Amino acid sequence: MAVIMINDQALWDKFVDESPYGLLFHKWDFLHIIEKHTGYQLLPYGIYKGDLLIAVFPLFYKKIMGLKTLFSPPPMSSVPYLGFVMYQEYDSLKQDRKEEYLNIVAEDVNSELENISPNYIFISLDKSNFDTRPFIWRGYNQDTHFTYVVDLNRELDDIWNSFNSLLRKNIRKGRKLGLEILPDSDASNVYSMMKERYREKGMNVAIVSAQYLQDLLECFPNELKCYSVYAKGAEKAVQTNIIYDYKRCIMWIGGMSTGDLIGVNDYFVWEMIQRAKAAGYKDLEYLGANVKNLCKNRCFYNPSLELSFSLCKKDIYGKLGEWTYRNLIKKRWL
Repeated sequence: MAVIMINDQALWDKFVDESPYGLLFHKWDFLHIIEKHTGYQLLPYGIYKGDLLIAVFPLFYKKIMGLKTLFSPPPMSSVPYLGFVMYQEYDSLKQDRKEEYLNIVAEDVNSELENISPNYIFISLDKSNFDTRPFIWRGYNQDTHFTYVVDLNRELDDIWNSFNSLLRKNIRKGRKLGLEILPDSDASNVYSMMKERYREKGMNVAIVSAQYLQDLLECFPNELKCYSVYAKGAEKAVQTNIIYDYKRCIMWIGGMSTGDLIGVNDYFVWEMIQRAKAAGYKDLEYLGANVKNLCKNRCFYNPSLELSFSLCKKDIYGKLGEWTYRNLIKKRWL
């Protein structure tokens, strides 16, 4: 068994593409764009069993006010999930072999990180990575997170009829506005609209910059799709969104409509549900289930509530740094 730093983009991306656990967030260029804009150093670990690469594990390192921190993903990246990716054949293994391989990943990575001696480690895992026991056994604490998922393995009429009646009414209102959904190549529209809406609430947007989003859109034009929504006869967009379109569909960034037009966001989500179903996706993930004031509307879509987990390990200095961040800095960030 060995942990090495992978410097081969082709090897890395092939592994991510082939694994059912690989996300666009794990792709080589995505990780390096995060590194460029957040100032965290990318550590692209590969975990081998003999000659077999069984997992990749991107981590980001930064020393902050003397504290050594490791994140996957780092703050301000707006990436909901990262962490390790198991290899393509992992799901076909028997349970004893699965647990053996997971233990190898946890043990070898944990041993490698001891050379860094971090004060704080935070890892946010995708909902498909639910077995966190090998990390818990090695001193990591686990937190539970939630996400909404709309089941698309139904007829459109069944999906529509499962919606709350108020939601259906709002979608009809949106349809009467003559809304037009157009591709948008300018990420600054998303960023500026979100920034303005959050400013109204006395908050800051937890995305490092508009240029960060722009670089992602230009690097992944087929996997990240930006849309702006226009009311009939209007020159300025009333809403902007970035949709994640790689292996599955996620309502990722945006959804902040301007003005008092009722039904704009609901109409857009319904359109994305229809497009995702037509594209063959089995579900659509609607992020935001961890934010109380977002849940009331999102649950009108009658989604299922699914779990994901994060892992955290910290020493006394890491605990102090976390308290400072949560209580003095993060309160103004979404």
